[in-house]
Amino acid sequence: MSRNRALLLGFASLLSLAACATEVSTDELAAEGANDAAAADAAEGGKADSTGQYTYFLVTPDMRRCASPKCGGFWVDRINLGTTKCADGTYAEKCYVAELNLDGTGLPTASTDTVIGQAHSATSQVLLRGTIAKKSFGANGTLGVFKATEAWLPTTDAPADGVFVKLKDAGVRCITTPCPSTHELKLNSSSKAVIADVDFSWSGATDEQIAAAVGAEFGDGLIIAGDRYTVHGQAGNGKARTATQLWTKVLGPCFVGGCSGQICSDEEGVISTCIYKPEYACYHNDSTACERQTNGACEWTQTDALLACLADPPTP
Repeated sequence: MSRNRALLLGFASLLSLAACATEVSTDELAAEGANDAAAADAAEGGKADSTGQYTYFLVTPDMRRCASPKCGGFWVDRINLGTTKCADGTYAEKCYVAELNLDGTGLPTASTDTVIGQAHSATSQVLLRGTIAKKSFGANGTLGVFKATEAWLPTTDAPADGVFVKLKDAGVRCITTPCPSTHELKLNSSSKAVIADVDFSWSGATDEQIAAAVGAEFGDGLIIAGDRYTVHGQAGNGKARTATQLWTKVLGPCFVGGCSGQICSDEEGVISTCIYKPEYACYHNDSTACERQTNGACEWTQTDALLACLADPPTP
């Protein structure tokens, strides 16, 4: 186990005990804002989303019995909003789309097959980021399709309940509690807050799953659904949120690149200057692997064997 992994596991175990000395409180992010729907429409129309809070949809299968493609596709529902703008410009609680197009995610086929497979499940809690578009299906007319740019999969089978927010590390470190160290960004809204704790126990996630989720906060972020509560500590009171479900972004594979095979990244064919260093040999044995880390980044796993080799690299 890497040292960073061990630290995250310890941190996750502390978070799972966050329910101690807490109380339910009013959730200022729960209500739909007066301008939320209009802002979401603008983002879906191509307006820049600098905070990354917009164009998120919950995807569930269409179980109606009629001929495809008019049935058998998917329902898409704008998260945290009462209505969804459909392909024909009308508004409904949720909109039908005949297919999911995941080309815009850049994911390999194996990953997109997994996402679509879960979206077909009767208990689907797949989240996609993207937009609803129109597509001609010949004699069946023009129907909606969903063009995704990101895919997020749930961590457990627990039903999601509460406000959907994306969590990002706030870069704040404290010597006492509660510590306002996490930004929470309400999806499909401009509302946001800073919280001190997350209670993952509601989701039924394991310590390993929680550790991976906590690590995601330092990368692409973590999406959770839950309710507001207040946590108490030496520094007073702090905002917190339960996590009835948590989602992590589906990421592509990692690639080894560079002239000497010393670079680990999420881009295939990365090049570098061909200046050989003895420590590069350390990446070409069984002591490490180029893989996704708990923060979502592609990096060489920092095993004890790799660190020892880097400290005393072999002589060429």
